[in-house]
Amino acid sequence: MVRRSAVSNDPKAQTGLTDLESVQRLIGSPVLIAVFDIPWTPVFLAGIALHHPLLGLLAIVGGSTLVLITLLNKMFSRGPMLQANINANKASQMSDEIRNEAEMVQSMGMRSAAFKRWVGARDESLAEAVTANDVSGSCLTVSKTLRLFLQSAMLGLGAYLVLQNELTPGAMIAASILLGRALAPIELAIGQWAMVQRAMRGWSSLAELLEAVPPEAPRTALPKPQAKLSVQALTVIPPGEKRASLKNVSFKLKPGQAVGVIGPSAAGKSTLARALTGVWRPAGGSVRLDGVALEQFDPDVLATILAICRNGCSYSTGP
Repeated sequence: MVRRSAVSNDPKAQTGLTDLESVQRLIGSPVLIAVFDIPWTPVFLAGIALHHPLLGLLAIVGGSTLVLITLLNKMFSRGPMLQANINANKASQMSDEIRNEAEMVQSMGMRSAAFKRWVGARDESLAEAVTANDVSGSCLTVSKTLRLFLQSAMLGLGAYLVLQNELTPGAMIAASILLGRALAPIELAIGQWAMVQRAMRGWSSLAELLEAVPPEAPRTALPKPQAKLSVQALTVIPPGEKRASLKNVSFKLKPGQAVGVIGPSAAGKSTLARALTGVWRPAGGSVRLDGVALEQFDPDVLATILAICRNGCSYSTGP
């Protein structure tokens, strides 16, 4: 997340921890147990069919209906849930920005306007979340009602078959128990489907983030440089922009020398500082220490080498 945020304003780099927590909650939730129980559902259905084909047919139809409800739940709740998560992330980012810039917001009389913008983003997130919860809740209610109906229908059909001397009372009770065991994991999955969808979305976002920021290859340890800085035809394009902030900047510094950079706002001073510290990579040209490109240094080692204005640093202002 840190490496991605340094070079790109990627939303996935800002929600990585939330995505990871959603996957962790799924792993620790009861729905994961249902995943291991669902493969036994065909076995239970086959056991019911062994007692009588009509009981097996009723169980298969009921189980197929619950699976259909699960698919409908996924189809109709996926969009609102995804939009709710996006709006929630926007609202969270906006609140962090307002809190970090609290002094400016207060001094410029923007407190009410900023609060209204945050409330608007939050209301959109809540509205979408309510829609998704309504869909999931409706599917859960239908599934519970259907399961109770199926158990009652199983007992009713079993009693009819007992009266017709085609089934024993013990087999009737056994079929009802097996039906409950067969449908329980499906019903649990429907009830926890919102968590499953959030975890699936988090897993996908994490996969995209890790794909965009692969592990760094180990670098060869280099000797401590002698502070010979060489900038050659440096061109830098800020992340997310199409135009270069710096073009063909060249200069050299020897040990003990200093350079001052002056210019109006948006002239590229901060861009140059980011390029010289290795935060932003050049789109053209190079920045070298003792003839070695900055990207060849380990980031932690480079940060130590390029430590700027640590203890004892002083600033002065003037015309």
